[in-house]
Formats: sequence, structure tokens, C-alpha cells
Amino acid sequence: MATVGCIDVAVSNGDELGIPDPIVAYAIGNRCEHRVVADLAAVRAVARDTRGLEVALAPYDPRGELRALPLNAKWSGQARIAYRGDETTVTSICVDVGGIDRSVAATERWICIAKEQR
Repeated sequence: MATVGCIDVAVSNGDELGIPDPIVAYAIGNRCEHRVVADLAAVRAVARDTRGLEVALAPYDPRGELRALPLNAKWSGQARIAYRGDETTVTSICVDVGGIDRSVAATERWICIAKEQR
């Protein structure tokens, strides 16, 4: 879990059977008494493959729904985002959530999670 500005964010493995892309499950909450803009589109993601190499990932957003949105005071929400990259076997995925709160300057805040091998 990390706190960026007013936003608390936690990530976990959100993989689903039948979906080959790695999925990250996000839980976000606004701890402040005012509305902030939460920007999941600003999250950068990389995967590590079985050889230990890093592969850049891009969110899979075929309907163009991933964008910055207001998050009211003391509200929370969840999102699941699939990421695409190289077709190698992913052993872990790391996301940089440092730009998720648009009201503060972005700084790198990496969170890594292990991926289950199927």
C-alpha cells in the first residue's frame, strides 16, 4: 500500500482464468476532506519475466475508458486493469503509482506484486 497526496492505493494480483494478460486490481481511497482527481491512466507498469528481464506494459483499454476522474472526499473505489506487453511468462508486475493524485507533483512510487504461475 502507498499514499500519494490524498490518495491511498493498494494493488493486488487480479488475474483471471481464461485471460492471458496480467491484471492488476487497484483499491483507492481519498483520505482528504476535499475532492481530488485520481488518475489511473498515469500509472506506469513493467513486468519481470522468467529470465529476470523487465518488459514495459501498456494498459489494455479498447473502449477508451481509462482516464483521470474526480474522487470525492472520503470516498473509495476499485478498478481492475489488464496490461499488455511482451508475450513472455510474467513472474511479477510493478506499477508506479506516484502520479495517481493529480493535486501533487508526481514522484516514483513503485509497488510490485508476484504473479501466480499457471
